[in-house]
Amino acid sequence: MRYLFLFSIILLLEQCAPKTSATKISTKVEPTDSHLVYTGRFLKTDPTGFLCSYPGSEIAFEYEGAACEVFLEQAPGAWGHNYALVVVDNETPYKEKVDGTTKSFKISPRSSGKHKVSIVKITESNQGKFLFKGLQLEGKLVMPSSGNNRLIEFIGNSITCGYGIEGESHECKFSPETENAYYSYAAVASRKLNAHYHAIAYSGKGMYRNYDRTTKETMSLIYDRYFPDESEHTWDFKTAPLPQVVVLSLGTNDFSQLPSPDSIVFVNTYVNFLKRLRYYYPEAWIICMEGPMTSDSYPAGVNALTKVTSYIKASVGVFERKGEKKMLLYFPPLQKAGELGCDWHPNLKKHAAMGNELAELIKSKLSW
Repeated sequence: MRYLFLFSIILLLEQCAPKTSATKISTKVEPTDSHLVYTGRFLKTDPTGFLCSYPGSEIAFEYEGAACEVFLEQAPGAWGHNYALVVVDNETPYKEKVDGTTKSFKISPRSSGKHKVSIVKITESNQGKFLFKGLQLEGKLVMPSSGNNRLIEFIGNSITCGYGIEGESHECKFSPETENAYYSYAAVASRKLNAHYHAIAYSGKGMYRNYDRTTKETMSLIYDRYFPDESEHTWDFKTAPLPQVVVLSLGTNDFSQLPSPDSIVFVNTYVNFLKRLRYYYPEAWIICMEGPMTSDSYPAGVNALTKVTSYIKASVGVFERKGEKKMLLYFPPLQKAGELGCDWHPNLKKHAAMGNELAELIKSKLSW
């Protein structure tokens, strides 16, 4: 009887003792949290959700813990669907589809501890906007590692977006599945230089004339906007970070259809846009580039490559004659067999080559 009494006392004490098993700490992180690092044109007027549309827009953070839930949606009004590329530590990047049904997705690193995460919009604006509503962490955010202020801005068309980059040949058509801005020449060059980048790029856009031959809503006209298809919100160049390098890659769409643009009209448009860029970025190096798709053989009898490169050179010459010392030209070699993605766009191999070449050019001027 005495032993039964002692056993009952021990059992009671065990039940009353505090639990020693570890409890998971769950932390809600709002979009406004200062630990989050945004790269690109994010509209932050609503503190509950930040919007972005351009390819390459990035949300980066570091945290200590295990799993993490990312609240990322496709904003209303989209007609397509998007993809985010998720980069966790040194693991292989992977895609998350973001469409009208997506509310969140989870990140599960291979081990607990400190993690560095980057979420990149790899599809372009015509597929819709991202709406970022924050995080839920099993752990806590930590201050991001100290980096540098290197920033490159790329202004371009479908090539800069990474259109068709993952396509198997020139015969495939556009799809969000084969577009990937993370592996575009712009992103490749920036990573090689350990720099952030902004891509102000949209398929079909030209300097003076778009691919569909219209002269409305060209890149030179929509450049100041947060979102290329909406004129309501404009980018504040006075408070935004200033790039040390601007790469301007427009002209392919201007010369993709007949008749070719008039030389005076094209050069005047190009020169006026360069004036705006120089006003916004007084100290930046400006690199004027034409992509690898333009050739003298198409459209037939036009000599499109000869024309567009000569017009770009003439535009830069206007500034050089006035003493400009920080404008450069970059015309990559034409793409060839084995370098073609969807709709005759450059593939991963060609983008990597252009990115490496461009990085070397930039490095030669800035010692990065």
